[in-house]
Amino acid sequence: MPITPEGPAEATARREAERWLALSSAWREETRPELWADLPPIETAIIPSYDPGPDLRRRMESWGYEPGRLDLADLTRFAAGLARAEAEAWASGLPDIATRAYQERRFLVGDRIVPWAVPWLDTAGRCHPRWRQEAGAGRDELLALADRLRPSPALSGVEGLVLPGHDGFGPLTATEPLPRFLLSLWSGAVVMRATLASLRGELAAVRRIDPAWLAEARFVEDLASLYEVAAGRWRALAASRQGTGRIWLDLAERARGTAARLRA
Repeated sequence: MPITPEGPAEATARREAERWLALSSAWREETRPELWADLPPIETAIIPSYDPGPDLRRRMESWGYEPGRLDLADLTRFAAGLARAEAEAWASGLPDIATRAYQERRFLVGDRIVPWAVPWLDTAGRCHPRWRQEAGAGRDELLALADRLRPSPALSGVEGLVLPGHDGFGPLTATEPLPRFLLSLWSGAVVMRATLASLRGELAAVRRIDPAWLAEARFVEDLASLYEVAAGRWRALAASRQGTGRIWLDLAERARGTAARLRA
């Protein structure tokens, strides 16, 4: 229960809702069309191996929220709604509802937003200088919110947290052809159309990796180096962002493994 008419828990949740709404407004398609045209901020575009849509829609509808495209703007707007629901529940003396809203938001952040949206924002800022500042600010705000919610801290071990042969993202053994696997975050990095343009010296009409490119020593080495750099970046992020450290350690190991696979 709050200890004042607008106690600490209620006030904190209301402030958090405002931060989520600001993120949602910043990442609508019409505000960043260039980035959407490259690789849209939707989980199924960035991690095409799994579609969270049915589960997300069920969760949203249980809170009276109308699901949209499940893009970054939609998910952060849902997070804002959950934070607002928590605040209203504290104000109404309903701690069970407030706690449920908090737990639902913690799952949303740790499982359905941060693992792919932070890498997407990080890469978007590196690949598109025009949006570097905005993408960096969005990435840092997501990380700051996740540090408060602590959905995936870097614990001393992972026993019991994931299935054998899996990490926090999914199966560790890649079953897809390498050209397709490299276009998934499960490879350890987000590869945008602009990323490939920098490696190939030209912007392709679509985001794809031609299998013939993987026979070119220079392309393979440049791509492997990109994954090695990404691995170092994720390890540094794990050290500085304790609330999501496990996510970045998993991603660093995936990137390291992909670099080794490319050079094998």
